[in-house]
Amino acid sequence: MTRKNEATAEPLYYKIRNDLLLAIRERRLRPDDKIPTELELMEHYGVSRTTVRRAVSDLVTNGTLRKVQGAGTFVSAPKYTRHLVRVSSFTLDCERHHRDHETIVTQPVLTQPVLAEPHEEFPECFQPGERVYSFRRLRKIEGDPVMIEYNEVPEHFDFMEGIAIERLCSMVRLFEGMGVPLHGQRSVLDASIATRQEAELLNIRPGSPVYIIGGIALSSGGRLIYAFKQVVASERCKLDIGTW
Repeated sequence: MTRKNEATAEPLYYKIRNDLLLAIRERRLRPDDKIPTELELMEHYGVSRTTVRRAVSDLVTNGTLRKVQGAGTFVSAPKYTRHLVRVSSFTLDCERHHRDHETIVTQPVLTQPVLAEPHEEFPECFQPGERVYSFRRLRKIEGDPVMIEYNEVPEHFDFMEGIAIERLCSMVRLFEGMGVPLHGQRSVLDASIATRQEAELLNIRPGSPVYIIGGIALSSGGRLIYAFKQVVASERCKLDIGTW
């Protein structure tokens, strides 16, 4: 039987888990800090080892904590910081911070646009009857999938026809190389949960929290370069909303 806190009628492991989460959010425990040992937590809360292990296990499962064999349990650092306001490049960010990364890209196909049209924030993204090169990119850091990104590039960028897959790993580099540098982006953020297919690609449980980021990338003249939708595993990412 799970012991409960008489004051709140909630299982005691909830309090341990929530206290650890609060300490992390208040920065009393920082990324890569070691949390108290099982024995220390048992003595502090007056609970059994089983109760402590359940609380810690929940936080390990959702990626908040990580266990290191023979060393203890540590606060996890998010693998990726996604910039919401300024132009963000997954590839360049990983290279800048010396993170091992991989992008798995599907072959572009010509379709009708679907990403930007449903958003009232992005009216008239595509011309009537215009087709787009549509493809998907699965982003990984240190072997862990972090993001599924769907992209649509207007058909008039005809260099996309038969393009080498590896060139699609960085859209910033691709378009700069073609003389069309990315100047800015507009995006909207939503919170959701992973579908079964998304969870399989991201290697998380179905129903796990994800960020849904939809938007458009623009040239210096305000011309649409591409539309995107990103499904981001929230346990492996933090969002940067700074404008500088």
